Amino acid sequence: MNSLLGHVTLNLLIFCVLFKVAWSYRSSGHSHHTGQNFPFGSGNRDNQNCPVPRPFAPNAEQVVDNVAYECLPSYLRNPNAVLDEDDGTIEWAGGRQPDYTVVDEMFNRERTIIHPRGSMEDRIQNLMKNWDKEVRYKRNPKQWIAVVPDNFYMIVNGGPRLTLAEISQLGSYNVFLGNSEFYSKDYINSTASDAAFSTALKSGFALEVLEVYSPPPRVALRFRHWGHMTGPMRCPMRNGTWLDAPPHGGVVEFYGDTVLHVNEKYQILSMENTFRGDTLMEQMVLGNGRVNNKVDAGSGSWIW
Repeated sequence: MNSLLGHVTLNLLIFCVLFKVAWSYRSSGHSHHTGQNFPFGSGNRDNQNCPVPRPFAPNAEQVVDNVAYECLPSYLRNPNAVLDEDDGTIEWAGGRQPDYTVVDEMFNRERTIIHPRGSMEDRIQNLMKNWDKEVRYKRNPKQWIAVVPDNFYMIVNGGPRLTLAEISQLGSYNVFLGNSEFYSKDYINSTASDAAFSTALKSGFALEVLEVYSPPPRVALRFRHWGHMTGPMRCPMRNGTWLDAPPHGGVVEFYGDTVLHVNEKYQILSMENTFRGDTLMEQMVLGNGRVNNKVDAGSGSWIW
């Protein structure tokens, strides 16, 4: 009898030890169905088998990402997630959801690189494209999903930190272009600015991520923005007079660098952008070398 009790006790102790080890393994963020450590959150409401998000360690410099593609947040897998997941309560500029059909077709036709599905470039490009839609068209910052609304700020070319509310009030073009020879944010509001560029760039203004230099939590990347100037451009210049530039039909584009600080769900906490802000307007007025636009800068023929 004593031998039997001792055997049972030993088995019970072994079971308890194994259970504790298994529970510790699962609690540490390991997935029982893949055997991988998933430091990033899923953010995916459609897949209940995805692991629970684990915040980054304080001051983490780089984090290895082993998250399964199907467990990534929708805004990393779908460039139009913020449109497709609209439940009818989103406060869109103009009172309705924007139509990205034309600009998506231009993007697919004219992008310079196709990233492998699920690659860091693919994920960050989708994130940036969703953020771009939100910054242009979502009027209630609390409804943004690509950022952490209460924490987010953006810096453009070493300028001041801008909150979502300030960005929404100024408008995306005013924030990015600021003041230059051919454009001034000081004389035009966000609604008029959006209308001016929508008229000039009728097929939209596409965005692609060319390269990602570093992984989360601080993601450094190179981007390209481009469109076709198929309509006239009318906007105020730095000197307060108004510019009227006829369409030249050519491509207008600019390149820049961005550093994103993201959380475990890849939501953006902060964004720092650097680029030459004059490039876009110079190409709209003077052409970019792909069109034969001759302008007499001293005649004032572009300004009245």
